[in-house]
Amino acid sequence: MTVDKNPQTIYRSPDQVEYYGENWFVNSAIKKCLHWENGPEPYGSSLWSRFISENRREGIPSHFFFQNSAFTNVEILLEGKLTFTQNGITETVYPGEVYLMHEGADIHFSHGKNDMFHKLRVSLKGCMVSALVKKFQLQNCRILRPESLEPLIKMHAELYQMLLNHNPAQAPELSSVTFRFLAELARSAAQNGSEQSLYPPQLEQVLGYMRSHLNEPLSIGHIAELHGMEVHFLMRLFNKHLNISPLKYFQQLKMEEAKHLLTTSLMPIKVIALNLGYCDALYFSTAFRRCFGVSPSVYRQQNCLHFD
Repeated sequence: MTVDKNPQTIYRSPDQVEYYGENWFVNSAIKKCLHWENGPEPYGSSLWSRFISENRREGIPSHFFFQNSAFTNVEILLEGKLTFTQNGITETVYPGEVYLMHEGADIHFSHGKNDMFHKLRVSLKGCMVSALVKKFQLQNCRILRPESLEPLIKMHAELYQMLLNHNPAQAPELSSVTFRFLAELARSAAQNGSEQSLYPPQLEQVLGYMRSHLNEPLSIGHIAELHGMEVHFLMRLFNKHLNISPLKYFQQLKMEEAKHLLTTSLMPIKVIALNLGYCDALYFSTAFRRCFGVSPSVYRQQNCLHFD
């Protein structure tokens, strides 16, 4: 894969698009970064690790957005924090935790000038990945909290060495270590229990509805009526599983989408406000400042991607 350093880099495959801020590649302190891109894909394309990286980043704003992600990506956080929005659900990852970016998901990640992280990534590829994710019951998991990161870090090093060797004869071993890596993630998920990012179907339906109606001023009563439940039941669902009220969560979704639009487009702030259901741009700016401590215009300046 050739890295295009033009602003808002775009990678395309038949089904997915990846957008990267112009600073993503040129200003990252990449300690390790390997692809298996040349030559035949190993082990009949059944299961393997196509990309391995170790990355440290501090104080340089940028972002990426995966639309219909083509791979299952595993992020292992060593230092700092990461905040992802995956299919409209925003979560923050802390040191010692692991974040799963699922195949087919829409995923947004932004990095501000006051943020830092040190992380490892493994990208999994092959026709067996999706089946194994379901077999290991990882399909509804996003954040994992292993007792120790050491097994995953050790396997990350093994996979890195095999990608460095790029020896087709090691394909079975590459597949085996990738399988063990997935199994270790499943063990962490089992330890975490059912509380970790596995929401009841009723709540998932409401979350999906919210994500697809960010341009509307929804009320709790309207949401509850549409989904055939009492307001108090809806409130309990959100408080139990997300520790937040429905309206605050909906507001959070709007604000995260606002951050995305401010950092990845030249759309005027007034238009962003209208697209998020705010008739008054001043009210939108006040809500944004209350949420992030700065106005939308200042946030855009601080995280500017210098579009041409």
